[in-house]
Amino acid sequence: DVTLTNVTVSQTGVYNWNSVALGVSSGAKMVVNSGTYSSNPEGNTKGNWVAYIMSSGGKLEINGGKFNGTVAEVADAANACGLICADTKAVVNINGGEFTSNGAILDMRNNTGQLPNPIATLKGGMFSADPRVSGLYGSNLISVAEGYVVNENENGTWTVFKMPEAHINGTTYPTLADAISAASNGSVITMLDNIKLYETVVLED
Repeated sequence: DVTLTNVTVSQTGVYNWNSVALGVSSGAKMVVNSGTYSSNPEGNTKGNWVAYIMSSGGKLEINGGKFNGTVAEVADAANACGLICADTKAVVNINGGEFTSNGAILDMRNNTGQLPNPIATLKGGMFSADPRVSGLYGSNLISVAEGYVVNENENGTWTVFKMPEAHINGTTYPTLADAISAASNGSVITMLDNIKLYETVVLED
């Protein structure tokens, strides 16, 4: 198991199974708190995988850092995948960080026929593409943690953030939507933190 903080890894060589910027295998756990990790496969036929959890399994937890990858123009369809490849048995938790790619962010590889399936959970981060959409494989294996939302920003990026809690007369609700659903005539909803609304909230009797 390893924890990475303020590390820079730039992968520019010809891609093979062991030459991604970050690799996890054999049930190991890697925690990334900060740093910069990139893959630039220009000139070869492989994808833009910056991190790869091998079919032997492992856990990748990302709390911060910058991840940058570009899909090679000559990449064949089987390899033009996501920034992070989650293979069979993989567990990916994204709690923060910045993820930039001209392809998908996550790729839930080997999601049919080879169990256990990889799983990914989103609890934060800024993304250049919708992180809920897998590259070539099953998007249904990517989940947004309860109480969190995915928002498309005006500049075309995507953000995952936790909805602030609200309460009514001392009863706490995980989100504003839950509090509104539970409110009755005359209820006073108090937000426990600031909230940015991305669309109009309409309340009806």
